This record gives sequence, C-alpha cells and structure tokens, in this order.
Amino acid sequence: MKSVNSSFWLYVLGVYILLQFLWWTWMLIDLNQQVYLLKVNYHIANSLQSQGTTDDFVQRKIAMIIGEGSVFIVLLTLGFIQVKKALKRELDAAKKQRNFLLSVTHELNSPIAGVQLNLETTLNRDLDSKTRNQLISNALQQNGRLKNLVDNILTSTRLEENVLQLNIQPTNISELLPKILVDFKSSNTTINISDFHPDIYALVDQLAFESVIKNLLENAIKYNRQDNPITVTSKIENGFVFIHIEDHGIGIPPDSKQKVFARFFRIQNEETRTTKGTGLGLYIVKQLAELMGGEIFLESKFGKGSTFTIKLKIDDK
Repeated sequence: MKSVNSSFWLYVLGVYILLQFLWWTWMLIDLNQQVYLLKVNYHIANSLQSQGTTDDFVQRKIAMIIGEGSVFIVLLTLGFIQVKKALKRELDAAKKQRNFLLSVTHELNSPIAGVQLNLETTLNRDLDSKTRNQLISNALQQNGRLKNLVDNILTSTRLEENVLQLNIQPTNISELLPKILVDFKSSNTTINISDFHPDIYALVDQLAFESVIKNLLENAIKYNRQDNPITVTSKIENGFVFIHIEDHGIGIPPDSKQKVFARFFRIQNEETRTTKGTGLGLYIVKQLAELMGGEIFLESKFGKGSTFTIKLKIDDK
C-alpha cells in the first residue's frame, strides 16, 4: 500500500510539472504578444487614463505570474518531501527484509543441520535402541522447530496479503493449553500453568490460538533467564478471558515496547544480539489476536521480565 501511494504521488507530481511547463510556455508566448501590443498602444495613446489602465493590466499580469510560480514552488517542494519520505520508508523496509532473510537463513540451517546429523548418526553407527530412539527424537524435535518456522513465514505472508481466513468457534482452551505445552517439554525452561480456570470456551480459531500461545512461549523461553520458570495464568472478566504469560527474563526497553509487534522488528542490544529469531513471532501474535476479536497487551520492566496478556472473547451461552 505504501509503495502504491508513493507511486501515485510521484505520477501526480510528474503530470503537474508537465502541465505547468505547457501552461508557462503558453503564458510567456501570450505575454510577449501582449507586451508588444502594449508598447504599440503606449506610443499611440497619450492620455493619462489610458496610461493608468495599462499599468493596472501589467500589475495584474505580474501578480498572476507570481501567484502561479509560488503555487508551483510550494507543490514541487511538498512533492519532493513526500517522495523523500517514501524512499526512506522503502529503504527501511528493504533493510528489515534483508536482515530478515539473513535471520531466516540462519534459523533454517540450524534445524536442517540437526536433523541431518541425528539421522546420519543413526544410519552409520551400530547403536543400542535407547540411543537410536533418542537421536530420532532429537531429529523430530528439530523437524518440529523447522515446521514452526515455515508456518510462521507462511502465516506472516498471508497476514500481510490479507488472505488469511479463520474458523472462529467456541473452543475449550483450558483443555487445549496443556496439549500445546507438550511441544515445550524438551526445553530447559519450566512452564507452570497456575490458577487457570477450567472449561473456558473462548471464541477462537484453534490453529491461530495455538500459534499465538506457541509464539509467546517461544519468545518467553528465548529471553528468559536460566532457572526462572514461566507462568501461565488466566482471569475472566466482563465476557473476556485474559491469559497472562509471565517470564523473569531480560525485559524490554521502554522505547521498544510499541515496536516489538512490528514485522521484522528485533531489539538490538548486547543481551539480544546473540539470540536467534526472525522478528515475526510477536507480529503474528498481535495480528492473529485482533483477527479473533481480541487484543494483546505488554507489561515489562527492563532487566526484570515481561508479561504478555491476551484478551479473548468467551462463549457465554
């Protein structure tokens, strides 16, 4: 959309400059003819009344030319300012996409290499059943990580193109949540479900809800400090369920709180520089939550941790 707007204003500016060029060409030709006639009439007419009429006519012409020139300069300046802003947006977007491609390349290579290493070890060595099963389990885990990454890229693209369709219906998220957490058993972080209401039927798309929870948990695990648990709680209020996912990690700087939900955005500081990521997770969370009629909130203290809260409608029938 931004690219279309930029092109539109660029074409408008180009057409206006062309029209102004033609208009000024005609004006100069016409003015030259009128000046010639005025010179002739000036020598013919000797009365003061005729001279006053000539001066008024010349002043009106000058004022009209100055006015047209001022409008042209103002519009030309505004046009170039808009074009400059558009180019800056395009350059920023290109930079983010380039960083995203570098991150994705690294993220894809890691699980692919892990799967290959585990399978090659299983095939080329005489292993006992326990070790073989462990290697196969590791390969499946890496494959799951690869699948999640691909799913995020596809979901992000569909969201950006406004082609993602959801099937929103009452879903028992109290039963669904523990099933989602099964995928995180292999992580070194403890995830506790505490004070979660039973039989909460929220109006959600099941796959979208799973994507939201998984992305928030992956984000919490990624930036959590070692040996600190992640807590998942819920609260029901005024026809909505509020799901809180709290970590005790590095937190988010105040100037980045409004930016973390932007596509491709990643916090750049010493503590996050070596952390893997594509900058898509929180963007997907926000977009999917809003498509399901909900909201996402963030509370964070830099250096102490973050709490993400998902607000979703519940089925009160």
